[in-house]
Amino acid sequence: MAQAQQATESEKTTGIYTSFDQGRIDYTHRSLDLAIDGEGFFVIDTPLGERFTRSGSFTLTEAGLLSTYGGNLVLGAGGPITIQGENIEVAPDGKVVVDGEEMDRLKIVAFSDPQNLDRQGNTFAPSNEQYHEVDFGHTQIVQGALERSNVNPIDEMVEMISLHRGFEASQRGITLQTEASKKLMERVGDLD
Repeated sequence: MAQAQQATESEKTTGIYTSFDQGRIDYTHRSLDLAIDGEGFFVIDTPLGERFTRSGSFTLTEAGLLSTYGGNLVLGAGGPITIQGENIEVAPDGKVVVDGEEMDRLKIVAFSDPQNLDRQGNTFAPSNEQYHEVDFGHTQIVQGALERSNVNPIDEMVEMISLHRGFEASQRGITLQTEASKKLMERVGDLD
């Protein structure tokens, strides 16, 4: 029973956690690089169905459809977004305007608990939870920019070293306590 309980606790601590905190936004000045400033995900169409990503590095297919570099189409309110023209503008509310004509609006969605999404490489698969359209009063699209990682490797390394030192200190404490218990048992044995 103790081993089964211990295995369950071990499984809990080895789970994978994805931080959905906002990452730093870096400007690339490339018109098809889009960053989400706030909550939400771009919706892309894949052979496996809709997937969700915050990676906004996009390109155009030969047919003029907005897509990921992997060839998956970026979805708008009306389906895949067609871009035929030179001057591409994406407004903070996701409206895609080409040569002064509004083509579509990016489909940006959010989840009440994104931790329930299934990670599949650089995208997330839907869970049982339904998504909702984002409130562009709190979220905006930044054109010519990409969201970078929200993880600082130096901070994570410092935290890992700190946790490792704490583990070593606990291990030394247990060893000292075990040795003290042995000495006490030996003394009790000598009194008999």
